[in-house]
Formats: sequence, C-alpha cells, structure tokens
Amino acid sequence: MKPSESLFLQTYQELNNSDTDLEIREIAKNHLLDLSPPAGLYFSVETQDLITKEAAQRLAQAIPQTVAQPELSKATLWMRIVTDFHRGNNWGHQANLKAKPTGPLTQEQKVRRELFPYVWALVQAVVIMKAAVYYFGMQSSNEPSLQNDVLFAIALTISFGSLFVFAWRKSHHEDKPK
Repeated sequence: MKPSESLFLQTYQELNNSDTDLEIREIAKNHLLDLSPPAGLYFSVETQDLITKEAAQRLAQAIPQTVAQPELSKATLWMRIVTDFHRGNNWGHQANLKAKPTGPLTQEQKVRRELFPYVWALVQAVVIMKAAVYYFGMQSSNEPSLQNDVLFAIALTISFGSLFVFAWRKSHHEDKPK
C-alpha cells in the first residue's frame, strides 16, 4: 500500500468511524490519478498530502448522503468531489511546472543505487577492458611496432586506472547516517 493510499484511508476512517469497504479502498488506490493537475504540471509531495486529506474529508462528509438518497453510490459521490476539484481550480493548490516530485527512496531503490557502481566496474573490468587488452596485446605481439605497443599500454593503463579510481572512490565514500 502506498503512503498516499494509507493517508487517505486513515483520514477517511478518522471521520467516518467505519471500516472501509472495497469501493473506498479502490477510490483510495486511484485518488492521486483522479486528482492530478493538467498535463505537464505536478504537485509537490506536501501538496499531494494536503489534497489527499481534503479529498478523504470531503468523501467522509458526503457519505451520509447515501443513506438519505440510496441512488447515490460512493463512486458517484467521488466523481462529484473530483469534478469539484477540477472546476474549483485544484481547491486553491498550486501546481508546479517543474519535474514530477519523487518521494523518499525505498530500501530496494537504495540498494540498487548502491550496487550499480559495483556491477558497472565488474562489466567494465571483465568484458570491455579485457577485450581491449586482449585485442591490443595480440596486435602488439603479432606486429611489433611502437604504435601497437603504445595502444596496448594505453589499454592496460585505462583498465588498471579505472579499477584504482573505483577503489579510491569507494574507500573515500562516507557512509551517511541511517
């Protein structure tokens, strides 16, 4: 469950004091899509949270109408809230022209970002540079010339140099407090 979905359900339950049925859970799951600004604009994470709370409050306050008018479903009430949001100029919330906001990184994303340099160093050392060293080494041994020897030396230097730079960067990488 996404944080915005749980915030929606929590706010709804605080005001309605009832269990959330499947219809409310489906609304909570898709509410950010329904309450998104026009194309090319984005809300900040804080603004999304404010809109989420306000939408859940409005839905919780509108639910008693379904008792008085049985023809009104929760989905119909939600459509009215979404329509009011878009006609009411996003309920006064400003959308940004900047890039889409990113929430906090998940543990899996943190691991991937930390692991990528190691995988790249492995691919570079094992595949790319090995092929270059082998090619220029064979060229240098088959046709001994100054040019082939220099190219072989450059390939070796780049191969070992990239590993040394990688090792230096990782040894000086300060772990951030968790």
